[in-house]
Amino acid sequence: MKTITINSNDGFLTINQLPKNCIFNKVICGCGGTTIAFRSNENYVICVPTVELITNKTGLLFPDSCKVEGNNTFAVFKSFPIAKPKLEEFIKLDGVKKIMCTYDQLENVISVINPKDYHLLVDEYHRLLKDYTYRDKAINKVLRNFKKFKSYCFMSATPIDEDFVPSQLEGIEMVTADWVNGTEQLLIHLDKTNKPYLKAAKIIDCYKKDGFIKINGEVSKHAFFFINSVTEIINIINNCDLNPEDVKLIIADTEENLRKFEKSDLSSRFTISNSKDNSDKMFTFVTCKAFEGVDFFSDDAVCFVVSNTNVRHTQLDIRTDICQIAGRIRTKENPFRNIIWHIFNTTSPFKLNTELSYDEVKQEMNTKKEAYKEIVDNVNNTSEKSREIVNKTTGFDYGYLYMDDENVCHLNDMLMKLELYNYRLEQEIYRNGLTISKAYYNNNSITDGCTWTYLEERLHNINKKLSFKEAFTKYAEIKESKFSIEDTSALIKAQPLIVDAYNKLGVNTVVELKYIKKDIEREIINRNTNLAVEDKIKERVLKAFTTGFTPSRDIKTKLEDIYNDYGWKAKTKDIEKYFVCKPTSRRINGVVTKGYEIAV
Repeated sequence: MKTITINSNDGFLTINQLPKNCIFNKVICGCGGTTIAFRSNENYVICVPTVELITNKTGLLFPDSCKVEGNNTFAVFKSFPIAKPKLEEFIKLDGVKKIMCTYDQLENVISVINPKDYHLLVDEYHRLLKDYTYRDKAINKVLRNFKKFKSYCFMSATPIDEDFVPSQLEGIEMVTADWVNGTEQLLIHLDKTNKPYLKAAKIIDCYKKDGFIKINGEVSKHAFFFINSVTEIINIINNCDLNPEDVKLIIADTEENLRKFEKSDLSSRFTISNSKDNSDKMFTFVTCKAFEGVDFFSDDAVCFVVSNTNVRHTQLDIRTDICQIAGRIRTKENPFRNIIWHIFNTTSPFKLNTELSYDEVKQEMNTKKEAYKEIVDNVNNTSEKSREIVNKTTGFDYGYLYMDDENVCHLNDMLMKLELYNYRLEQEIYRNGLTISKAYYNNNSITDGCTWTYLEERLHNINKKLSFKEAFTKYAEIKESKFSIEDTSALIKAQPLIVDAYNKLGVNTVVELKYIKKDIEREIINRNTNLAVEDKIKERVLKAFTTGFTPSRDIKTKLEDIYNDYGWKAKTKDIEKYFVCKPTSRRINGVVTKGYEIAV
């Protein structure tokens, strides 16, 4: 391994050129690695995993506005047919040229340029591994074409672990930045819970309650929630009753995500934004679209990371994902810039493999890999006609094996490495709170302990119409906790009576009354020594009836129920003392029924 000495006081790289034909571990996120390529006096193709990175670095939002005005930078993303003729004109211009593209567009760019005239920077290259599940075609384009360029550099502050490096990159020199003045340490607050998304919703309620929260005496009025699930972001928005003026959404505008928003009815009110949006909103929700290489600015925002072992794509790797997220806020004055609040659950006991260690699974995978290599050799040793027949008749999809366009069999060891990577993440790191703490420690981060909260509610029921018993029990629990910062407004909105019930009767009396609202209202009125008997009766009567037609027998029954508490005798006609009403009749179930039409 080779090192490059970085003598910097501001956290930015001090080199003029990126190292060539290597994997470059820059160690620190946001230290200006991409900027070096942009400012270089050499032609560069800068290949990145997401459109958001292009938007953040160039300001370009749409594929038809692909050239940065007044600059020598061209961007290729989404629709190549739109960009192609403009790219053909761009490369004819004089001067140094920079072409920025997403992984999936690299082959299209190569079809227009002469790659030997350009150096290649594959930025945030650690995404080659984790994204392979759903972006294998785009990633394979990078892995089979990078050697066509004048030089190449795979760069990341969180490089892929040796166990999972793609075979195409094995043997490439590793160059590591040696920061003479050291690096800042990350402080992690571990928040373990059985329901991570519900816990995130409760933190949002805390922000809404007073417009801020306090951490270590510092005030935070803004929050970034890094959640790699559009479905759960939608659920949180709905259940926390958030408004468009409260929320910034930095998620991929794919057809699938747009359908999810349309289905949830949020699309008519909320818009998908990007990292260049400087609007001041309390809550910013970010998916993996902007986990890497994107700059955010805020004087007081806290980064909340939410991971869920029940949804694999939300399980964030401490060595890569979390460290990348920690580097997103660039405002140095932000007191929370190097703090991550990690909300997580641990792997269910039913999913844990207690029989095999990671090293044993790794050995099994290596054995399996050798067996598959033997199959590859055997298939490729058959005639070309035989391979063609096998490919056409079976599609030749045997898990880790595939046929290329020339009917040559290959082993896709990236799938094997991804499987091993997910095993380590699920079975080793997210096994329990201690293993997570250890993972942070091994990554030179410190934790302030691990809190544990068990939640009984369901996220999608947070704002449902709570029963009086549910609302009162929760309200009393919050009021009697010395350390609770939860908001009670939603509970009061659902059941307004809980405030008087708690303050005027207390928990014991409400329990004795079996949470029956009618009896609780009666008891509250009866305990009011400032009311005369007549006023107490009137207050209860006004609450007992609604406008519209009420049969005389029902009127008398309700009045008797109230009058009996005070030794009074009820008459149906007494209803006229309390309401503007008139006697009338209605046909109910074919029978003429006398009663009163109550107006007010």
